[in-house]
Amino acid sequence: MADIIGTKGNDTLLGESSPLTGGGGNDLYYIIDNGTYTITDFGGVGKGVNPSAEVIAEVDTLSFSGYELTARNLLLT
Repeated sequence: MADIIGTKGNDTLLGESSPLTGGGGNDLYYIIDNGTYTITDFGGVGKGVNPSAEVIAEVDTLSFSGYELTARNLLLT
């Protein structure tokens, strides 16, 4: 399956066990089954952080959806 690559804008990427690369912007990644995914160029902030407007514009979101889908083995590096 081909890689899914976003643009420098705000993209919505629908994962189907392909590598997902968001690019710049505020991207939304939908994970729709319990396969193995590689997400590159993912931007986020942790709890207790007061990010600037520039940082917020680059924050990405992961969305898990599906029957019995869990993020049990989620590894963020």
